[in-house]
Amino acid sequence: MTATLDISEYDAKDLTGLDELVATQKPFVVRGLINHWPLKKMGEGSFERLSEYLLSHSEARKMVTHIGNYSSAEHIGYNDSMEMNFRTEELDLNSVLERIKHSYTGDTNELVYVSSVEIKKYFRNLGDENNVDLGDRETRAGIWIGSKNTVPTHFDFPDNLACVAVGKRKFTLFPPEQTRNLYPGPLDNTPAGRSISLVDTENPDYEAFPDYIDAQSVSASVELEAGDAIHIPSMWWHSVKATSDFNILVNYWWRDNSFSGEPDAALIHAILAIRDLPEHKKKIWSDMFSHYVFDCTSETFDYIPEDAKGILAPLTPGLAARIRNFLRHVIN
Repeated sequence: MTATLDISEYDAKDLTGLDELVATQKPFVVRGLINHWPLKKMGEGSFERLSEYLLSHSEARKMVTHIGNYSSAEHIGYNDSMEMNFRTEELDLNSVLERIKHSYTGDTNELVYVSSVEIKKYFRNLGDENNVDLGDRETRAGIWIGSKNTVPTHFDFPDNLACVAVGKRKFTLFPPEQTRNLYPGPLDNTPAGRSISLVDTENPDYEAFPDYIDAQSVSASVELEAGDAIHIPSMWWHSVKATSDFNILVNYWWRDNSFSGEPDAALIHAILAIRDLPEHKKKIWSDMFSHYVFDCTSETFDYIPEDAKGILAPLTPGLAARIRNFLRHVIN
């Protein structure tokens, strides 16, 4: 591992549990965490045997599948005109597997990639047979299936435990405060719902993106074999390069408060309502946000009687529902 950022590594044989590690909100790797999974063991055999195992659990549903061309790029992102360098097709699992097989045998030049479909919706019992115990956390388990590909640098709001079940993957991580130095692209025209960095981490253009060198200086890259897992804390930027002919990753996403709203929506609404105001008014709203959001503590509004705080009270599932209802009436 080449690293200027500290990513701790652990061996699953010496690990008693993940709870304490996950709570640190730091990235870490666990070698061999899922070595016992049937999916990982099937991946050590033939492509046909692994395909049979997956198909035996598959529901009769089609998956959104990204199809690209290796002559253009091996990453899922933009072309030179800032248009997507892939198309999407609705394919059943058997068709996905056939397309991947034709890709790595050289029959086609296609990049084939299924991105984070929810396991319990698309597979029967696969998640039960191949599972990581994350305690009381409410997790969403997704599966990623594809040929060689690179997911460009992006961040996710939930915490993420990513488990390499088949193939190999290279992860490159950047701390959350490196957003400016990563040159994020559009918020509304994205490959998969998240803004991505416009910098190619494998071949960075320092002339076009000079500040990237600062992000690179505090980054870390680590290569994972089948059986290994990596914890990527909330809001950490990361790129993922699948380097084998056939790759499967299973990941778990979870949030501290699953009932709270999406910060992305607040950001986009702030762009609409605040970003282009005169500077003196933006400063006023910056102070307002500091008071009500960023510098707010459990004691900030103690001067208001508890039963009169309204939406200023500590967030609960019931209050979250009230706030959503309040927003429906004030946003137009």
